[in-house]
Amino acid sequence: MPTTTVRELIRENYSALTQSERKFANALLENYPSAGLASITIVAANAGVSTPTVARMVQKLGFKGYPQFHKALLAELEARASGPTQRRAAWAAAAPDSHMLNRFAEAVTHNI
Repeated sequence: MPTTTVRELIRENYSALTQSERKFANALLENYPSAGLASITIVAANAGVSTPTVARMVQKLGFKGYPQFHKALLAELEARASGPTQRRAAWAAAAPDSHMLNRFAEAVTHNI
């Protein structure tokens, strides 16, 4: 998956979700991303939906299945917990080159 977060995928696809899928999406967004880090059975039960509902929703978001969805959430969590250099690299990729911090980093690099 590209640098799009699961949260962004949910927001982009929210209107295409069924009522039950939205119930899971809302439960996930309320406690993001930790609400999606358990097994599919547990996250479904915690959201008050069926396991097939969760499976359908993650496929609508573009994942092959729950394991790929789960892996994406873990990767987001690891990126948050990483050091400042890794966080800046992840952030800078999504920010325009004209952003003040990217211009500053470019100037500092050039000066060195």
